Amino acid sequence: MTNRQRLVGLAAVILALAATVVAGASDSTGQTQGAPGVTYGGLKDQYAAWLRVDPGRSSVAALLIEWAVAPDRCSNKRSYSSTLYAGYEEFQPIQLSAEGGFRKTIVDRYKDGGSRFEETQTVVGSIDGHVAVGSISGRAKIVKPDGRVVRCNFGPQAFRLVD
Repeated sequence: MTNRQRLVGLAAVILALAATVVAGASDSTGQTQGAPGVTYGGLKDQYAAWLRVDPGRSSVAALLIEWAVAPDRCSNKRSYSSTLYAGYEEFQPIQLSAEGGFRKTIVDRYKDGGSRFEETQTVVGSIDGHVAVGSISGRAKIVKPDGRVVRCNFGPQAFRLVD
C-alpha cells in the first residue's frame, strides 16, 4: 500500500467521524435524539395507530386509531370495530394544551348496506416529548334495515405512540 492510498483511507475515516459528530448522538435504534418531531406512531392492540401534530405543536393535524368491541359488550353479542379519524385535516380539530394534553369527542354518522350507524368516540391523551399516550372509549348504535337496534360500548382502550 502506498503512502497516497494510506492518506486517502485516513481522510475517509476522518470525514466519516466528522459527519458522525455533526449529525449528533443517537440512541441504540440509530435515531437522533433531538427535539421531538411531529409524528407519533405505534400499535394499539394489533392495529396501527398514529398521530401528527402541527409544527407549532398547538393542535393535532391528524389522528387515526382503530378500535374494536368484544361480543359481550354489544347487544347482539357480535363483535364490532371501526376507526377514528380526527384532527383538523379531518375537519375534527383537537387543540393541545400548553402541557400537551388533549380531549375530544367525535360523533360519526353514516349509512352502509341499508343500516344507519352512529359512533360516539372520546379520545383523551397527552404528548410529552417523544411519547404520546392516551385512550379511546365510546359507544356505537346501529339501526338495521328492519328497525332492530344494536348498541355497543367500549373502552377505555389505551394506546402509546412514539416519535
